Amino acid sequence: MHFTVTRTRSPDKVGYESVGVIEKRGPTTLEITELPIKKWTQDYKEAVLQPMLSTDGPGTGQIEDFKECHTEVTVHFIITVTEEQMKAHEYIGLEKSFKLRSSLSTNNMIFFDKDGKIKRYADERNILEEFAELRLEYYHKRKAHLVKVLRIEAEILAAKARFIQEVIDEKLKVKNRKKDVLIEDLRKHGFKTLREITEGEEVDASEGSQGKAWEYLLGMPIWSLTAERVANLLAQLKEKQAELHKLECTAPEELWETDLNEILTELNALEARGRAALAEEKVAQKRAALSSAQASKKAKTAVSSAPLPTPALGPGQLSTTALAEMQERQLKLTLSEFPGLFNDMVPKKPPPPPGLEKLTRSAAAAGKAEEGAEEGEETVKPRAKAFFEKKARGTDPKAKAKGKAAKGARARGRGAGGRGAKAKAVKGVRGRGKK
Repeated sequence: MHFTVTRTRSPDKVGYESVGVIEKRGPTTLEITELPIKKWTQDYKEAVLQPMLSTDGPGTGQIEDFKECHTEVTVHFIITVTEEQMKAHEYIGLEKSFKLRSSLSTNNMIFFDKDGKIKRYADERNILEEFAELRLEYYHKRKAHLVKVLRIEAEILAAKARFIQEVIDEKLKVKNRKKDVLIEDLRKHGFKTLREITEGEEVDASEGSQGKAWEYLLGMPIWSLTAERVANLLAQLKEKQAELHKLECTAPEELWETDLNEILTELNALEARGRAALAEEKVAQKRAALSSAQASKKAKTAVSSAPLPTPALGPGQLSTTALAEMQERQLKLTLSEFPGLFNDMVPKKPPPPPGLEKLTRSAAAAGKAEEGAEEGEETVKPRAKAFFEKKARGTDPKAKAKGKAAKGARARGRGAGGRGAKAKAVKGVRGRGKK
């Protein structure tokens, strides 16, 4: 696995300190995407995250919940906390609070050396230097082996091409000849057995079996004994010689550097695939969260739009609709008996449109003629008020005495008010007659 942790020199210890990766994704969300070196996913979950969970209700622990979204090559914890818990973790430090720091000591480094003996090294640089010397020694051996293999392959291709060409030119006869005579003739023309070419390496024939030692030449099919086959073999020989020349001109250090560059290229490609997989995973999680939110919203809308159940009514109780209708009827009846009593409760008519000035003036003139009638209506208000006050006083003796006194005063006022209203009404009628 390729670690993305941060490795720094420890300020107070001889060694290094590795720090995992934790990021804040929201006011109540944290993500851990890498653990320190020598910490495994299952061990970290059991030793760190699970003891931090709330046990006695929400807010009692250090975290509320966590989810695992790991892959085969990546670590991914999604942690949910409250806002108060987030403030506490940020005050302490996210890496320290979630134990994402571990130390790697270099004080006691004992390993096997290149000879297989136990050896204590002073620091990591000594280990790298000894490893580099041993590695470079084996790159020299590797180059020598590759050069030898290429030379063998080139010699075999050259021998096949020359054998076919001599058979085509009839310099070498193969048909109707004994095996021993044919092998002797091959040696006269300078051909070698496969074992002689490979110098004992990768021998196809068994010991003492001369017939199989020549199989690489005599085992070719008849249709390969053509000029096209010769040209193909010569082209392969040219490519093999070019590859051999390039390898001979390459230093062992360059071979090592080439391998390291290929490793880095592959690691970069592996990281790119990991990031792409992580991005796809996040997109899938967002889609799932969005779909669940939409589903919950639809469910809430359906519940809110459903009609509320009608409460059961007891004996003698009225429904809301019946009570409203009864109140409306009572208000109309009261208005008909006592006009003007509820003027402050009844909505007033809107003013006339701007284009109806003439009608407004005529209506104002008619209103002056009806002032007498309005004054008569005003006398009705005290009567209605007295009626409701009587209902409010009930059977109280003192209230009855006060009511009788007030009734006599209202009767005297009503007589005077009635005569005044009547005189005004007659005066208004006479005025209209004169007009």
